[in-house]
Amino acid sequence: SMITNSTGNYSFTTSVGTVWIKVAPDSSSYPNEIPTYYNGSSLFLTSNSVSAAPCVVTTTNFASLSGTNQGGAGFISGNVYQGAGKTDGAGDPVANVNLILMNSQDQPVKYWKTDAQGALQFSDLSYGTYRVFVDNPKIDNSVAPVIIVDENSKDIIYNFNLNTNSLVRTSPNSIDDNNSKSMVLIYPNPFADHFTIHASNKVTFTVTNLNGSIIQQGVSKNETVQVSMSDYAKG
Repeated sequence: SMITNSTGNYSFTTSVGTVWIKVAPDSSSYPNEIPTYYNGSSLFLTSNSVSAAPCVVTTTNFASLSGTNQGGAGFISGNVYQGAGKTDGAGDPVANVNLILMNSQDQPVKYWKTDAQGALQFSDLSYGTYRVFVDNPKIDNSVAPVIIVDENSKDIIYNFNLNTNSLVRTSPNSIDDNNSKSMVLIYPNPFADHFTIHASNKVTFTVTNLNGSIIQQGVSKNETVQVSMSDYAKG
């Protein structure tokens, strides 16, 4: 179910006992609000369902989510495509893709739904590192595209390809947007059971404890690699 508003109590009836409800704030009235599910999550995969007796009026309370954007001169624009292109390398534009821009701590910053041309635009951003999440239960956001916003990225137009289970940045096709020799991002910090390394080149990594003992080593085969720490104690 989709409700357009910002905050309040909502009554609904359903023919089933479990539903997911998403509040979609009117962007003209609430430009900084992000659509959210019942438990305040911006993503379906981390949301909670609402239990209700079939065909009985149920009332629940939830609110949209305010983005953590600090504001600034940063800008991200581009298009989302799907499928292989015949001439220019881009596929068919994909409309109505729900995108959530996350900061380096994986906190939601801004929301955008692509138009008929697959266009996306995140403006008034503070400089920093961002990831573009897709609100779709089939998409793996652990490999979400990374974008660095700074003084040198104002004129960059990004293209993305929406695959069956991931969103991939196709151009510029390297994280090295700013012509630096090499760049490595490690996020989030702190993390729960794993962290991600995103690099412009293949990297070798070593994880040690505070005593200097090596507890894990590896080599990234792609731009993005996930390092699991679930078998180790917190620290």
